[in-house]
Amino acid sequence: MKADRWWAHSLDESARWLDHPSRIGEVRRATRALAEGLGWPGHRAEEAAIVASEMASNVVRHGGTGWQLTRRIGPAIELLALDQGPGMEDPARCFADGFSTTGTAGIGLGAIRRLSDAHSLHTRPGEGTALFARLGPPPPLGLRLGVAARPFPGQSVSGDGWRIDCLGGLIRLIVVDGLGHGPGAATAAERALRCAAESGSEAPVAMIDDLERGLIGTRGAAATVATIDLRRGELTFAGVGNVAALYERGEESASLVPRFGVLGSGAPVGTVRAASHPWGPGARLIVHTDGISERWRAGVRRSRRRTDPPLLAGRILRDHLRRTDDAACVVLAAEEAER
Repeated sequence: MKADRWWAHSLDESARWLDHPSRIGEVRRATRALAEGLGWPGHRAEEAAIVASEMASNVVRHGGTGWQLTRRIGPAIELLALDQGPGMEDPARCFADGFSTTGTAGIGLGAIRRLSDAHSLHTRPGEGTALFARLGPPPPLGLRLGVAARPFPGQSVSGDGWRIDCLGGLIRLIVVDGLGHGPGAATAAERALRCAAESGSEAPVAMIDDLERGLIGTRGAAATVATIDLRRGELTFAGVGNVAALYERGEESASLVPRFGVLGSGAPVGTVRAASHPWGPGARLIVHTDGISERWRAGVRRSRRRTDPPLLAGRILRDHLRRTDDAACVVLAAEEAER
């Protein structure tokens, strides 16, 4: 794959725990710095900071505590705020300018609606809120993408990483889980992402072979690789270790059964086999590390087909997180899947 592709990866993201009003300023400053680093003009960088600040304020004031996830996604910035607070009884009213439930100026959700290029919300009384905003263009190739990830509590780096590349009619995704957590796991994950960036392989099994060689000398990792060939309308995926994947289209679903082993360990991994499925309207792929419990599959089964991918990834992370590991979830969906 060529170097001029559209790409995004987990090295350009941050996750901040919001448990005090002072955290709001941290989110605001970090988002402005990210926008300035992308070369955005001053007014647009400030708009990104405002959106981030209002989303974080909503978490602290209404949810009490929660996460704010911020990332570069190609030339855009995406923000995802997650809480398990009381939820909103009337979301449409909350998005109206001038409305406030806490005695503030009430510009919060209205500002997010005005300043972002895309936004979506999932909330339900008693179940919390997931709020997404994007400033900048969407991913290319009709790709609908959702990502939610956070490190092990108390760590500043994560051993769970992801990378997505788009070129021509091909989309390629890798989700990797460095063994354990902390700096050693993060080193393995970063090595895997660099290997993915440098690899010329387009087939998932060939990419797994590249990762096996590239991860030698690290503590090792599990990984799942998926490619979507839009010209052929085909999804292909393969994996080694404990990174799970689920394909859905209509009533059809299929789980990836990864090969047992650890990439980069030097021990034989054995034969890695790929699975292929049709890709088109209604198709979706959900990939996550073992920092997320498999119980999510039953917990959101009835509603997930109607949920925007960023909100679905966020809800899976928020509601089914294991507190003893890093965690990451990536959702890919065909553009027309939920219209």
